[in-house]
Amino acid sequence: MAFSLRKRPIILSERSSRVHPCCRNESELDGCLSEWGYLGFGVTGSVCDVSVRAQREELMSTVSTLFDGKLNILINNVGRNIRKPVVDFTAAEFSTLMATNFESVFHISQLAYPPLKASGVGSIGATKGAIYQLAKTLACERAKDNIRSNAVAPRYIRTSMVEQVTPDCYVTINRVEHHVGKGRCLNFSMEVIPHTPTAIH
Repeated sequence: MAFSLRKRPIILSERSSRVHPCCRNESELDGCLSEWGYLGFGVTGSVCDVSVRAQREELMSTVSTLFDGKLNILINNVGRNIRKPVVDFTAAEFSTLMATNFESVFHISQLAYPPLKASGVGSIGATKGAIYQLAKTLACERAKDNIRSNAVAPRYIRTSMVEQVTPDCYVTINRVEHHVGKGRCLNFSMEVIPHTPTAIH
């Protein structure tokens, strides 16, 4: 499955899945929802900054209501980056990164547990190295409830955030491949996309 919020709901909707992505950028989300609606897919969505605890709670409350208290798949693929040397990070900047990239995944995975369990078979997907161990822990802890937990490590992906750094994302990807090796970079979708957790029923 490509890490493209623009494509993923369409692919899953074609398989009769109900999908509810979220995005902190309302205009990007509205544009995607309009496109999906025009194509005839029943995708709903929420505006949510997942670095904010209260907004995460509101998001998962909405998801639970929309999906009648049951959830089959949770995809955590939020991402935020501050491009400066580690030594120059302020405490506030580090807290922002951790709240967005890790704390949000941990908390939303907690909030999603009841509807995932209620569905009878659930799955959690996540990205980023810090999430890898969490995925393993969740897999062990929730195996008894028939809930899988997977961590996916895609290549550099063209998003609106990446384009602010370099308009030629393909050049950046080539540089990444040079450092980590081509075999370690997967060929995922390169669309400009909003990129935050997606709930699927």
